[in-house]
This record gives sequence, structure tokens and C-alpha cells, in this order.
Amino acid sequence: MDAIDPDDTHGPLFELGEVVISENAQSVLDEQMVAKAVALHSNGQWGYADRAKCRLNDRSIAGDKPLVSEYIVAHGVRVLVTTNGQRTRTLVDVYGSQVQALLSSQSSK
Repeated sequence: MDAIDPDDTHGPLFELGEVVISENAQSVLDEQMVAKAVALHSNGQWGYADRAKCRLNDRSIAGDKPLVSEYIVAHGVRVLVTTNGQRTRTLVDVYGSQVQALLSSQSSK
């Protein structure tokens, strides 16, 4: 992951629950990218989430609202990490115009 620094972490601030990786994320991301994104998310480093979302996340760490982080990885793929309000499940997903192109190129190999 070129856009985030995994060494800039300070420990988990909340429970992740079950970590679920979407099928598209599994196709586009390697295990190391997923692990880094999840670690940063649990450490309260919200990545490229907008300021309003970051403030809401900061206030919601001890509460019952969902927590959402966004990171940008190779090829401009956006990784979205979302932990539900009950802290029982965290979803790692990808989106962006490059995702479909990467998935198409992988299926043609």
C-alpha cells in the first residue's frame, strides 16, 4: 500500500469482530494490503475519509455507530473498511473505476 504508512500505528482502539473480505477485495488485494488497512482502521487512522466522517468516527469509537475508513492502494483502487456499530463485524471492500478493469484483466489471464 503506497498511500498509507503501516508503521504509524498505536494499537487497536476498538473491537473489529469478524473480519469479512468481499469477493472483489479478495480478487484485487493481497493479504498484506488487507492486514495493513485493517490495522490502520482499528488504530483510528481513517485514511482518506473526509473530515466530517473522521470526526464522526472519533466520537463513535466508544459508541454504537459504524466506523468507516478509506485507503488508496496501487492503481488508485480505494479500500473501504467498515466496522458495524455493535463491533461484531468489519467489512473490507474495494471500489473505484480501476477495480472493474483490474478484475477484467485478471479474468482474461
